[in-house]
Amino acid sequence: MKINKKLGLGLLLFFSCLNLTAQQKWTFEFRPDLNFPTTKIENEKFNTGFGFDASISYKFTSAFGVYAGWGWNIYRIENLPDTGNIDIDETGYTFGVIFSHPISDPSFSYFLRLGGIYTHLELENGAGDTIASSDHQPGWEIAAGLDFSYFGSFSLLPQIGYRSFSADFSSEDIYPKIDLNNLFFGIGIAKSF
Repeated sequence: MKINKKLGLGLLLFFSCLNLTAQQKWTFEFRPDLNFPTTKIENEKFNTGFGFDASISYKFTSAFGVYAGWGWNIYRIENLPDTGNIDIDETGYTFGVIFSHPISDPSFSYFLRLGGIYTHLELENGAGDTIASSDHQPGWEIAAGLDFSYFGSFSLLPQIGYRSFSADFSSEDIYPKIDLNNLFFGIGIAKSF
């Protein structure tokens, strides 16, 4: 019985110390993005897309955390044989893990993000009418960037990343499947609290 008490007390002290050294910071980030698609539809390239992501993250320790958010992006493909110009609206959720490490001091660090996306696409014709819509489907993303925290609780977060996602339009006969893979670049503005 004494061993169980000592083990329990030791574990309690261990986890208490972890809790004291952890920053336990919440951060809200808003990030406009430029998206550079690497895929085509009917041999036609997507134009450069743009949009934004908004996310909230929680750091368990000074190095590791998790994030979740929502994003919207739009792409255009011009002069398709059957439909002319179409806009592709991408909306969906993001979630994953973050690793960060200081470069020179705690106000300047790099970070890596690895996560999933749960996204859906809508295709709109030139008049703005929805011609096809997919269900939400999973994908993945990876990103790396810098964290400039020289502004008190505000940070600038330039980052570059890659997203991969496939949308199935099973009930539509226009495009049965669209693979939307893209490089993205964004500069986030974050507030920690």
